[in-house]
Amino acid sequence: VFGKFGEDIAILAGDILLLKGLFLLNEACDLLSKTKKREVLGIIKNAFLESSSAEAMEASLRGKTEIKMDDFLSMIKQKVATAEAVTRIGAVLGNATENQSTLLGQYGRTFGLLLTLRDEFVDIFEKDELMNRAQKEILPLPILLSFNDEKRKAEIQQLLRKKINEHDVNKILDLVMKSDQTRDLVKL
Repeated sequence: VFGKFGEDIAILAGDILLLKGLFLLNEACDLLSKTKKREVLGIIKNAFLESSSAEAMEASLRGKTEIKMDDFLSMIKQKVATAEAVTRIGAVLGNATENQSTLLGQYGRTFGLLLTLRDEFVDIFEKDELMNRAQKEILPLPILLSFNDEKRKAEIQQLLRKKINEHDVNKILDLVMKSDQTRDLVKL
C-alpha cells in the first residue's frame, strides 16, 4: 500500500485495519466468560504497548551504527511480544494452569526472538532488503556487530554507499561472518 498509494494512505489503511481487527476481537471475546475475556484483552493490550514501545525505540535508532547488542536484543524481545501473546491466549482458551501459561508465553517469546534473529541474518543475503535497511531502517544486527572492528566497518559502509550487486553482498557477508561478535551472536 505504501509503495502504491503513499505514506498517508498506508497509515490510514493501517488505522482502519487495526480498528476493524480490534472490533472483531471484541466480538469474538464476547463468546468467552468475563474472566477469560478480561485475560485475553489484557494480554493483547500489553502486547500492543510493548511492541509499540519497541517500534518507537527502533525509530530512534534508524541510521545509527553504534548500537549495543544488548539494546538491539532488548528491542527485538519487545517486538516479539505478539508471539508471546498468541501462545498465552492459547493457554487461556485451553484452560492451562498459570505455570503452563507462563511456559507457553516463554516459548512464544523465544520462538519469536529466534525467528527475528534468523531474519537479521537472512536480510544480509538479500540485496534489495539490505539496501532498504541501509537507507531507511536499522542495519541487520550481524552487520552492526561487525562494526566493532573499524576496518571492517569502513569496508562495509563503503560498499553500502553505492548500488550493491551480488558480488558486494558476498563481500559484506564474508566480512560479517568472520567477525568475532557475529560468531558470539550465533553461539548465543
